[in-house]
Amino acid sequence: VDLSQGMLDIALARGIYDRLERGEILAYLRQCALRYDLIVAADVLVYFGDLCPVFDAVAAVLNDAGYFVLTLEKGGDPGYRLRSTGRYQHAAEYLRECATRAGFETLSYAEECLREQDGRPLTGCFVVLQKGQ
Repeated sequence: VDLSQGMLDIALARGIYDRLERGEILAYLRQCALRYDLIVAADVLVYFGDLCPVFDAVAAVLNDAGYFVLTLEKGGDPGYRLRSTGRYQHAAEYLRECATRAGFETLSYAEECLREQDGRPLTGCFVVLQKGQ
């Protein structure tokens, strides 16, 4: 699921996806009749400030004991903060609060370099959550 047709075209060219959808993620999840065992949001949630609606929507379409794997840019401020890049950083405690509220257990949380930004390493969070049963 992506807003960008360009990104979907790149994904289609890879030939590894069963299905691609153009749309806004929250709208898609809220109307989705399918259920999943795994949802991956790599370099996606940096475009959302408030993560709680996203976590709630993901939980609604995950099967019991399903997994939600995600990356975030790590923030030092409480909650979340919009950076000059147009991407959000999220504090670890805020991430855990949203996850717990949506019924997820944190299975793995690691802070590593996501990429270099302006010649400096950008620390991110690699997270594996599991939906409670």
